[in-house]
Amino acid sequence: MCIGFGVSTEVTEMEDALDHLRIPLVLPMRRALAPKRDLASPGDSADVIRPIGRSQLAELSTLRWSWPGLRGKPVSTFRAEGLRFTHGRCLTPATHLVMSRTADGRGRVRVELADAPWFCMAGFWRRAPGHGDAFALLTLPARGPVSDLGARQAVILDRSDWAGWLDDANDARDSLRPVDPARLRLTELDPPRRPRSHPDARNLEANRLLDNSG
Repeated sequence: MCIGFGVSTEVTEMEDALDHLRIPLVLPMRRALAPKRDLASPGDSADVIRPIGRSQLAELSTLRWSWPGLRGKPVSTFRAEGLRFTHGRCLTPATHLVMSRTADGRGRVRVELADAPWFCMAGFWRRAPGHGDAFALLTLPARGPVSDLGARQAVILDRSDWAGWLDDANDARDSLRPVDPARLRLTELDPPRRPRSHPDARNLEANRLLDNSG
């Protein structure tokens, strides 16, 4: 399961990438951007890129990741299948995802692209009463090695699809596809736990050493 993502991308890198796609990036004048971090978790603030109206411009905004759901549980991810997102689309820059092999967060694994230093995930933002603007990440069924870490995976967009995803007039559903598993690099963050030996096994080993010493 996905427990968060890391961000160490420089703003100038985002500007250059979007400039190459002919999307000028507008930076906030008076508000500080979210700090770089190895792990942003639901409830934290993170930077997203979202279009400015129907112009060709995009803005870098700091939003809360997740909003309160109907039953009080935070909504940090959203299933992408069968839905049309006609407004509220955004890009979420990241250098890596952090996933875990267990529901309690143990067995953490860093997931990154082997062919790029950073990427953008497909996101969706909305106004959350009492929390301001907030976003969630779109997910699809997991494929390849990531499927060992959970049933769902965040949608990592191809760079060629960034502009189309930001354009609400574009259907863009074809952009929502799992990343090629061959492009992913997985790194174990937690050392494997050594199995605990059974007390009887320890006693047998102690007796064996005593016998040999005699």
